[in-house]
Amino acid sequence: MYQSDPQLQEYLEFRSGQVTSLIRKMREYIQEIKPGTPINCNDFDPILRNSYLTYGIDLNQLAKVQDVVMIENFGLPKWTTRPKPRLANNALTVRSARILLKDNAHLSILSYDVGIGYDPVYSSRKFQQGIGEAAALG
Repeated sequence: MYQSDPQLQEYLEFRSGQVTSLIRKMREYIQEIKPGTPINCNDFDPILRNSYLTYGIDLNQLAKVQDVVMIENFGLPKWTTRPKPRLANNALTVRSARILLKDNAHLSILSYDVGIGYDPVYSSRKFQQGIGEAAALG
């Protein structure tokens, strides 16, 4: 990914390996305590942000140690006309993540406009847009 700087590439691979290793160890520990417990982590927006560089998230590797991959993002379905027409949705996130995940884990998307604790109560239209998006994306 960062071939122009081999030291940076080596560090990023090490770091993402450490993140994945930690989740794997936590999974093993949880399975010892209660076998069959589904494992889920918050893989913050690895599609539309460089989460590999910022957080050490390697979605493909993490999918192998999680049962459900949850992608949290700011893509709550929304259609606005001002100042210009804009449609926010998760089509790119869902389709790209499914390619990376393959069949290793289920995919869950948690979206909001502003952030946890900052979004207002959603209108019925927002719920309808979310349901419509989910149906369209399968």
